[in-house]
Amino acid sequence: MSLVFKSDFNTIDKTVLLGVWHMVSIVFFMSCYPVIKKVLNPNTEKYDLLIRYLGVMYMLFGLIFIASSIYMKFHAAQWVLLIPIGILFILGSKKIDSVHN
Repeated sequence: MSLVFKSDFNTIDKTVLLGVWHMVSIVFFMSCYPVIKKVLNPNTEKYDLLIRYLGVMYMLFGLIFIASSIYMKFHAAQWVLLIPIGILFILGSKKIDSVHN
């Protein structure tokens, strides 16, 4: 982030980018909550659908970085982290479904 603050962006762009950066960090951090709750109480079905939706969200976040990379002709490698997390969430939710059925 420090490179952004040293860039030629105007102050409002830097402020918005900083805010968005922290909003996304909170989303990523909070997405761990239902997974931890499910691990601690595997017999509950309360978080099953939410875990699947979070997996789809991570996959879509990764696809956005792939599309942005293609559009900007610059490789933004964040998708390498996001898509595997999404896949694991989705696979985990399918395993949960098979255990409950």
